[in-house]
Amino acid sequence: MLIGISLGDCRYFPMLVLMNYIKISSNLLCQINKKMDLENRRKTTMKDTPQSLSEDVKNNLLSLYDFEKDYEVSLLKYSENIIYKIEFSKSEPVVFRIHRPGYHDIEELEGEIRWMDEIHKETDVKLPVVYRGRDGGFLQKMHTSGGMDVYCSVISFLYGSPLGELTGDTLLDGLKKLGEITAKLHIQSINRDKSVKIKRFSWDINNLFGDNGDGIWGTWRDFPGISGTDYHILEKCTENIKKELNHYGRSNDRYGLIHGDLHFYNVISHEGKNQIIDFDDCGYGFYMYDMGCALVTYSKNLKELEKAWIEGYEKVRKLSDEDKRLIPMFVLTRRITRLAWLASHADSDTAKTVEPEYLKVTVDMAREWLGLNTKVVVITGAASGIGYGIAKKFCEAGCRIALIGRSDTILDAGNDLITYAKVAGSAYFSGYSDSIGIKAYKCDITSRYIVLDTINQIIRDFGKIDILVNNAGVAKIKAFDETEDEQLDMHINTNIKGTWNMTQAVIPYMKKRKYGRIINMSSVTGPYECDRGYSAYATTKAALIGFTRSIASEYAEYGITCNAICPGFILTPNVLRSAATTNPDNPQAVIDNIARAVPLKKLGTPEQIGSLAVFLAGDDAEYITGTACVIDGGNMIPETSVMGL
Repeated sequence: MLIGISLGDCRYFPMLVLMNYIKISSNLLCQINKKMDLENRRKTTMKDTPQSLSEDVKNNLLSLYDFEKDYEVSLLKYSENIIYKIEFSKSEPVVFRIHRPGYHDIEELEGEIRWMDEIHKETDVKLPVVYRGRDGGFLQKMHTSGGMDVYCSVISFLYGSPLGELTGDTLLDGLKKLGEITAKLHIQSINRDKSVKIKRFSWDINNLFGDNGDGIWGTWRDFPGISGTDYHILEKCTENIKKELNHYGRSNDRYGLIHGDLHFYNVISHEGKNQIIDFDDCGYGFYMYDMGCALVTYSKNLKELEKAWIEGYEKVRKLSDEDKRLIPMFVLTRRITRLAWLASHADSDTAKTVEPEYLKVTVDMAREWLGLNTKVVVITGAASGIGYGIAKKFCEAGCRIALIGRSDTILDAGNDLITYAKVAGSAYFSGYSDSIGIKAYKCDITSRYIVLDTINQIIRDFGKIDILVNNAGVAKIKAFDETEDEQLDMHINTNIKGTWNMTQAVIPYMKKRKYGRIINMSSVTGPYECDRGYSAYATTKAALIGFTRSIASEYAEYGITCNAICPGFILTPNVLRSAATTNPDNPQAVIDNIARAVPLKKLGTPEQIGSLAVFLAGDDAEYITGTACVIDGGNMIPETSVMGL
């Protein structure tokens, strides 16, 4: 049983369920097709054991390559590829790689070698030498004793030890060098001749997380031992990351060919020289993803490690502020992606030795990222009507929400919104994570000191405030010559002073973070039109337009925008009560009469006001400030209503 939800809300539940069903169904066919293709590729796994493949290498090496006859074969690594070391009695050793079937096709394998050749020719980054076979090609096909045909390649053996085995100051120095190497690879990728096509897979949004069953490594959701709470945190986090990546974009200076696995164990250090290995995961992706790869296995002193990597990187190529801001996100992205790899490569040596705390640390980092990067919105007058409609829409947008009201009904509204969030399945709710998602606060906004105390408590609970919606307001109809000071003061204290108090309390926090969205609820009554009896209300609502423009002008340099919403006839509980008072026998007739005067022939809804508020608070509206947005169904358009026609 749903507690605290109105009948108006309940009628939308079947629609919500249907929408989710349609969404699931429409994605299902796509997922099935992609998943079948992916499963077919994964089923093409090695039927041979590392031991039997070792014998195959021994038996086939000289038929494929022109090497000396006296050699020994030993297993180096059993992971994405099966890698053997070939030691000769006279010549330098080489590395024999067996590429796992189904992971790359022949064009992708050739693309890997082509990019390595470009890097070798155009940069001073040290790479292994790729040997040509007897037929002159870099790739050779070998028939195994298990009856499979596999592609193989041979590269030079690199002496030294992986940077991953370094610690302390040596590790920091290694990170600086790794950052420098990474920057050189990125510059080559940015400047390379794009007419020379290289086919590789893409580390794009879908392939990173495997949402549609098309992840390169599968999906993190298959990692064993993920609890319900951890699952929801990671799910919400990946949604947040996808939005960030969409906004970050794929411009040439942010997206291109990347190594895709450039961590410490793929950099071999020998006699002061660093050499890059394992381009098997190279592809098209975000350049900063390589930074995530570098730090994927580290959870302590990350800030210090990041600083060292950035220092080395910026010796070669400067990073933007946005690049640096998103570095923790790219580290987290790589950690989540690695969960998919560990799940789909459970038989690998790496998966068998992964640290037990890896999942817990990843979830903790996801929780921290969400806490820092999910927008926090404060809404006044949120107990019902337009305020509650706004809260529902910000809830659907995935924001964390602080609801403010002057009476105990705000606490009920908070519980209702939590229930709505669970039904809609779209936003944070209490118990979702350690962060508070939705919380209600009883506050008299006409009192400056109570407002300050409430805002301080919200900051303690949420850590920040990104968006303020000054929605609270009062409206009492009375002829001007009959309006007493008490009624005028009531309008001024709530509609003007309350907005003033809330804005003044929140502005310092927004200034400090150089970001903020302030939305003031004005009205068409006052700024644009007015009926008899609304003198006090119209005066205060018109004043809010001036206040909005003043705040917009004064704080634009701090990244703060301020806009006003001017609703017309909105179907709120107050309107319904007024209709019932006007015509107790048929209140709907009153609503219908109002609707007939509106060009769109209906009243607006609180949720429609909420949708406009969400837009004004979003990234797409960052260039909109100081405006008054009318939402009235076109009610101000006709001149005939003024002429009495």
